[in-house]
Amino acid sequence: MKLENSLVKIYGGFGNQLFQYCFANYLKELEKNVLINNLWFSSVKDKFERNEIFEPEFFGFKRASKSILKIYELADRYSSENGSTIYKRFDDDNFDLLSFTYINYFIGIWQNSRFLHNSKNFLVSNLVKNEEISENFFNTPKKNSVMVHVRMNNYLGEEVDLKYFYKSINFLKKELGDDIYINLFSDSSSILKEKKLINIADTVNLPDEKIDDTLSTFAKMLNNDHFIISNSTFSYMAALMKSGDKNISIIPTPWSVNKKPKDLSMPQFIEVSRN
Repeated sequence: MKLENSLVKIYGGFGNQLFQYCFANYLKELEKNVLINNLWFSSVKDKFERNEIFEPEFFGFKRASKSILKIYELADRYSSENGSTIYKRFDDDNFDLLSFTYINYFIGIWQNSRFLHNSKNFLVSNLVKNEEISENFFNTPKKNSVMVHVRMNNYLGEEVDLKYFYKSINFLKKELGDDIYINLFSDSSSILKEKKLINIADTVNLPDEKIDDTLSTFAKMLNNDHFIISNSTFSYMAALMKSGDKNISIIPTPWSVNKKPKDLSMPQFIEVSRN
């Protein structure tokens, strides 16, 4: 119902931002009146220096006005601990369609496949409006090119063992033959110490220390045939955008070991044990 007002908070890295916009689109397809709160990027000092890559209008959403945000702030501040008949705040743990009320605030990452039903079409139709993404998405990749993403830096305690990547590479070789072209991506130069992996990689892509190259890195990821991702929303979204009948996308399972389990399985993804 359009009478149900929904405010979705956007924050975190680019992968998280994409998950949040996919969730906003999920609500929109349920015919909810969706507004975006993106003030986090101008009001929070983030230790990882994560930037807002695209503004709400890019994805077809309106940002909430100051007056609307004030209403939500007051509703959040003064709502009863036992709940309110007109206001409800949802997060990743308490989301429930049956609990929607007049004013609803959604603060979470929304890493769950239930919110991704139409997300491939949503992501592609919007992100290809960016020239760099469009060029890499539509250009024919090198045959049997494989995007391998190893996350090292900002997920302490949840790093995926390198054995997962070797198992996944061997799986692809059984499916495609030995002639694969590995484009290795990592968020840290410490990956260069892993000589076994470096020696089988054809290219190595590392962050630019001088500029924010988040968008260009994501675009480069898209110009591959196949994907071996880490437990990263960033590379997950690249794999989702390129998923199809001729594409092999591999994700680690379980997604996390020290946090609440996340269901990110999709019919087009192959799951390989991270251990």
